[in-house]
Amino acid sequence: MLRPCSLVLFLLGILPSAAWGDHGKGAVGGKTISPRTLHEEDASLDLGFRYQKSETFDDSRLLSGAAEGHDIHSVDWLAEFSAAFGYGVTDHLTISASVPFEVIHGFRFVDTDPNTGNPFVNGANSIVGVGDATLLGKYSLLADPIELAVVGGIKIPTGSTDQRTNTGDLIEADHQPGSGSWDPLVGIAAGRQFEQFWLGTSVLYRITTEGRRQFTPGQSVLFAMKAEYQILGLGKFPRLYGSLELSEQFTAKDEQFGMKNQDTGGSLVGLGFGLRLRADEHLTLGGMFTVPVYQALNGLQHRERYDLLLGTAYDF
Repeated sequence: MLRPCSLVLFLLGILPSAAWGDHGKGAVGGKTISPRTLHEEDASLDLGFRYQKSETFDDSRLLSGAAEGHDIHSVDWLAEFSAAFGYGVTDHLTISASVPFEVIHGFRFVDTDPNTGNPFVNGANSIVGVGDATLLGKYSLLADPIELAVVGGIKIPTGSTDQRTNTGDLIEADHQPGSGSWDPLVGIAAGRQFEQFWLGTSVLYRITTEGRRQFTPGQSVLFAMKAEYQILGLGKFPRLYGSLELSEQFTAKDEQFGMKNQDTGGSLVGLGFGLRLRADEHLTLGGMFTVPVYQALNGLQHRERYDLLLGTAYDF
């Protein structure tokens, strides 16, 4: 995972210099973390929406998969709403706090009837709840010609862990909105501006710990690289940008009661197409539509169909 990042940093360093251009203050509507920080005492309010459509399994596929010993489940779609607030402590240091709210629709899995011992398909029409909050700090190391920042923070177990199935049973820990674990986050972000063109990359590593019911989520690494081109609005507002983003999410296997779940984790590579509109000095709107181009998932899991990210940021 580190070699692609090193290659991008090398390319950013050897490409020719160009005049500084506007790129906004955040990575609205994408997975790439911007290396830019807020000015001292400036603040930003960010609102985001994510919609993920997944492959679904019918009842017969769920039952046959469970009979083969797999921890199989199916989800129609996931929606996540998020709110974040950032503050510039200094020109180099920005801190932010974010809280998500999750909706998982059409969750289905194989359960066992306590009376007969026979398997049947159980589920929850919707799993709804607050997710885990995140505190994050970003420190700018370089600004010209290469922008470089380090990122660090922690995921706080504020999320709901008491969601239940249609029959009233507690849903397993790995399908709750919250994990119950305190998870450190470390990363790096870099970028460079070339007149109307901007190239950026970031890596974020989530170090997981044991949460509730002895459940430990798999550690994960998110690598993303974005190329953005200013289409309209040179020297004036509004300004429109088009972008292309390549991302890879690697997740290790979940663990519970000291045993790894062989039907969790894996690698997913996505290609995203985005637009970003900077309406004025304060308001930015953006979106990214991502399709998977490679999925290497462990065991038997439903596959992702597409992912939509929408966001808006107001700087003040």
